[in-house]
Amino acid sequence: MSSGLTGLGLSPIPTAVNRFPTEGLFTNMAHLFWNLPDDDRMRMYPWLIWFIWKARNDKVFSNGDWDPYEIINHAAAEASAWASSDTSGRRRAARHTVNSGFRGDRCQVDGAWKETDPRAGLGWYNYNMETGEVLLGTCNLWRGVSSLQTEVEALLWAMQCMLRHNKLVMVFETDCSDVVQMVLNQRSGQFLRYY
Repeated sequence: MSSGLTGLGLSPIPTAVNRFPTEGLFTNMAHLFWNLPDDDRMRMYPWLIWFIWKARNDKVFSNGDWDPYEIINHAAAEASAWASSDTSGRRRAARHTVNSGFRGDRCQVDGAWKETDPRAGLGWYNYNMETGEVLLGTCNLWRGVSSLQTEVEALLWAMQCMLRHNKLVMVFETDCSDVVQMVLNQRSGQFLRYY
């Protein structure tokens, strides 16, 4: 990954001395996603992450080494091609868009679970639509018996964290349809049964 970090260091993406990069992958990603300026230099950011990831995989699986300048050049070329292909002239959507009329706090939750790993990961991202305030959290715990349990644990943990921050009215969002169905069934008086 050294060529990837070197590539990131040589790119126009601003980095904070002694704060970035750190040893924590999620800390680094949170910094890069939420603390960067919103200008033309950032167009290449998704592509830069993509090519750093490709260089990392090439190193891990094929013992290949990428030149850091090659990573930057690939990312810049892809960003430029992507920008030039967007000829529709449509106004770009705001960074945080939601279809409903709710204007308060939104909390997105997710759980990651693999049957072969002894640990599971939980995460949440809270965004206030009116103030722009952002809160986020990640943790890991011992894996439960199913991915559904992990998703429910993520939702419960996010709810507890929001209560600690005195956030009492909000919308929770998840990508797990089973959790959504559980909540809908519970509201209608039906309960899931597991045997």
